[in-house]
Amino acid sequence: MSNHQSVYDVIPINDLQQISLYQEKAVELEHKASVMISDAQDLRVKAEDIAESYR
Repeated sequence: MSNHQSVYDVIPINDLQQISLYQEKAVELEHKASVMISDAQDLRVKAEDIAESYR
């Protein structure tokens, strides 16, 4: 591989497709994780609100 060539220039197309699929799936999972974290925080607030109503 020369200095002007990217590593992606020498990777076979089927492996490039696999890389692309993995990257797309990673983005999807990161988004789902973000939504789940937000949902968890909302549930914690609701739980704390219930506990606070008894104080």
